[in-house]
Amino acid sequence: DRFGRYRVIASYALMSATSILALPMLPFGSAGFVVAMVCTGFFTWGSFQGLNILTPIVYPARLRSAAVGWKGGVSRFASSAPPLISGVLLSQAAGLKVAMLVSAVPMMLVVLLTPLLAALERRMDKEN
Repeated sequence: DRFGRYRVIASYALMSATSILALPMLPFGSAGFVVAMVCTGFFTWGSFQGLNILTPIVYPARLRSAAVGWKGGVSRFASSAPPLISGVLLSQAAGLKVAMLVSAVPMMLVVLLTPLLAALERRMDKEN
């Protein structure tokens, strides 16, 4: 609450994307690689769980059930699609850096769209 929920979620998503992008730059198995891998999991999971908490807050009562369901589906897609797309890119010899760049895109979308959620919450507060 001290830092604001939207700032925390956007920061977690940014840290997730940064750690994903750091993975191909670090030697496999090194301490830095392990730290980046742990940070990737921690910050990705944290940002998605933060969005789980925000969804019922942002949407009006009549839409909450559908919004939570859609958010769950989008989160599953966002966490499943990048590894699949990266696997295809790697099989086409696109390179590890390109594959990790694609994997970081969903987290960057969270960073970019979090201000929209903040605006939606402010609009709902004005209406109520």
